[in-house]
Amino acid sequence: MKLYDYTYPLLLLFLFAVFVCKGNSLFGYSPQEKNAEEEIEAVQYIYVSPYAELSYYDHHFREAADSINYDWTLIAAIAFTESRFDSTARSSAGATGVMQLMPATFEWACGKTGIPYNKDNITNPEMNIQCGVYYLSFCYDQFLIWDTVYAAYNAGHSQVRKWLSDETLSKNGRLTDIPFAETKAYVSRVSQAREKYIKLMEVDTNE
Repeated sequence: MKLYDYTYPLLLLFLFAVFVCKGNSLFGYSPQEKNAEEEIEAVQYIYVSPYAELSYYDHHFREAADSINYDWTLIAAIAFTESRFDSTARSSAGATGVMQLMPATFEWACGKTGIPYNKDNITNPEMNIQCGVYYLSFCYDQFLIWDTVYAAYNAGHSQVRKWLSDETLSKNGRLTDIPFAETKAYVSRVSQAREKYIKLMEVDTNE
């Protein structure tokens, strides 16, 4: 058999090897890019889901919200913005769980709510949501304005008090500017998610 008789099979073998090593890159995207696209689609699906539930944890959001007479879609909007409803999520700063609580905040909220404290329970969705909602209500009792409450949940209530005492950042007890870009974006994302959820779930917020 002459050399050129091997050319076509070898070419096919080479192309197959490249495909296996690089996944779908021959078609313009890698497996990592494909996963990223699927994640974006999943996030968009959460926003526009035609079904009765927004997430697996809606019953926990409802129970926790009822305990403090809040609209449950508000809790869901914060949870989505914080963790994409992922009970195992952990930030680089150490915030953990569906509501992204810092360990110290979780321990404090457990003490305030009577939930038996165990550091490992921070990833328990029900306990994490209960403690997150308690902290949210704590922030609301201090600031009474939801955008300010969202900012406090993200940046900390002590930091927000500093901003409110700065006349260049506030007026008549309301924040007019948020100097942390992350917190400013966070407040906007929570507000947008809540608005979408209210419409999607046809919730009457009585606000």
